[in-house]
Amino acid sequence: MAGDRFLPNEAPPITRKDGASMPRIQDVAAMALEGSVDQLLTAVKETPVDKRDWAPNETTRSALDVLVECAGIQRMVAAMLRGEAPDTEGGPSKEDYPTFEAAQALALETKTELAAAIRAVPDARLDEQVTMPWGAVMSVAEFLFLTSGHNMYHAGQVCYIQRLLGDTQMH
Repeated sequence: MAGDRFLPNEAPPITRKDGASMPRIQDVAAMALEGSVDQLLTAVKETPVDKRDWAPNETTRSALDVLVECAGIQRMVAAMLRGEAPDTEGGPSKEDYPTFEAAQALALETKTELAAAIRAVPDARLDEQVTMPWGAVMSVAEFLFLTSGHNMYHAGQVCYIQRLLGDTQMH
């Protein structure tokens, strides 16, 4: 009937023209997350070492600040996907991860943690609604992609910092 929706576990299998099955949305979301972390890490790595902790003014943030924040958000989202209460108070800070190497290790650790949590979400939960700590409400299916978008937004900020420093190359 027009307008009816299949429940995720009742949907007919989707196959490509070549007969291969389509990946689950969870796998696509995990791959998007992994790519976004790699892009963010490349952007911070390509920022001059002496400018990774530099910000254009007192109301902006440095590339290192952004990297640590993104790693903390990844951990928070992983906890929420596992049904745990997210840490909305503390989270990691630049003081805890003062170097690129320390922040990179945290970002890679939380990338693995979140990708596993995303892949573990059962299809039956995709239509559930989840409320963010800041009040926004979205389906679990939408939530799976939140962090990759967040990371890419911040990767763009880091690239803009590079541009302010005179770097015109694509990295």
